[in-house]
Amino acid sequence: MRTRPLAALALALAASLPSCTPGIHIEVFDHSGEEAAVTSVFNDGKAATRALPPGESLVIGPAVTWHVRAGGLRSELVHPGEDFRARAWFSPGLFRFQIEPSGCIFALAPGARPPAASLPPQPPGYPIGPAGRCAAP
Repeated sequence: MRTRPLAALALALAASLPSCTPGIHIEVFDHSGEEAAVTSVFNDGKAATRALPPGESLVIGPAVTWHVRAGGLRSELVHPGEDFRARAWFSPGLFRFQIEPSGCIFALAPGARPPAASLPPQPPGYPIGPAGRCAAP
């Protein structure tokens, strides 16, 4: 009878699913006052760009890299460190970022909801943007 091997295969696949959790997500809030864009680059080399109107945020799923274009700058988001990981029901983690009027990108604390009126001390590599242009607001 073929149903037993198929049932065993289905059980084996179901048991392996918890170990195949999706990657992290990011949320980018545009506090710059101008339209920004976020590009996700995937394993196969394809990319997807989404417009980000001022005052709005995007939650974007797993990618190899994310690039933000704002204030005439194109910046690659870098991992801000585990202290900035927010736990989310839909992913193993969510990292939040806020684009300021200077075009600089700041990491937000795990419990912060954009727009953040005050920004936490930034991790190494943050804020992202040209030196001297990225003072905390």
